[in-house]
Amino acid sequence: LGEFTSRHLGVTAVVAVTSKFRLRADYGQFTIDYDKGLFRYKEHKDSSYSGYIYFQFMPKTSVFLEYTSSALDYDDLYGLDSTETDYMLGLQWELTEKTTGSIKAGLSTREFDTGVREEESSAKVVGKMSFELGEKSIAGFDISRRRKEAGTPGADFVNHQSGSAWLNNHPISKFSWTLSASMAQTTYVGAGQDRKDNDLSGGLALQYQFRKWLGANMGVRHEQRTSTDTANEYSTNTAYVGLSASM
Repeated sequence: LGEFTSRHLGVTAVVAVTSKFRLRADYGQFTIDYDKGLFRYKEHKDSSYSGYIYFQFMPKTSVFLEYTSSALDYDDLYGLDSTETDYMLGLQWELTEKTTGSIKAGLSTREFDTGVREEESSAKVVGKMSFELGEKSIAGFDISRRRKEAGTPGADFVNHQSGSAWLNNHPISKFSWTLSASMAQTTYVGAGQDRKDNDLSGGLALQYQFRKWLGANMGVRHEQRTSTDTANEYSTNTAYVGLSASM
C-alpha cells in the first residue's frame, strides 16, 4: 500500500485535587506522509485534546467522565476534514497493582468542516483488562467498537470493531518479553460500498533495562489483511530495535 512516514506526539498532565478527586488532560498529534503520489490522498494530520474527571468512590474503584475533541485535517480530501467529539462515562478499577481494568461507553459525534455532509453520531464502547498470573506474568485484553472516518473516496465512514490480547513475562529483574495478537473487522459504509476488511496480527517484543533511565527494546510483528476488495489485501513483516531514556 505504499511507503509512508508517520510522526506521533503525546503529552499528559494529572492533578490530584483531593485524595478522591483528580483531573487529567491529554494532547496528541499524529501525522502521516506517503512517499508515492498514488497514495497522497491519505496524507493527514490528527490533533486531539482530552479532559478527564475522576472520582474514587470505593478504595480501588473510580468513575470518570471523558471529553475528547479530535480534528482530522486531510491534505487533499478536503471534503473529509472533520472534528470528532466524544462524551464518555467510564469505570476504572485496580484490584491489585497488576490486576486492573476499565470500561467506558458514550456518544461520538462528527461534524464536517465543509458543511456538505450532515453531522453524524454513533455509540462508542472501549474496554480493557489485565490479570496477574503469578509474580512474573501478566495477561490482558482490549476490545473496542466505534465508527471511524473512512479516509477513502466514496465511503462515508467505517464501522470498526477490534480485539487484542497480550501476555507479558518478567523472568528476571531487567528483562521481559511480551507476546501479543489482535484481530479487527472494518466495514465501509456509503453509496455502492460493499468493502469489508479483516485484519490479523501478532508479534513478540523483548525489553531490557540497563539502568532506571535507560532501556532497549526489539521485536518482530506480522500483519495480514484480507478484504472483499482484493486490491487492498496485503501482509507485512516488521522488525525493530530501539532505545528509550527517561528523566
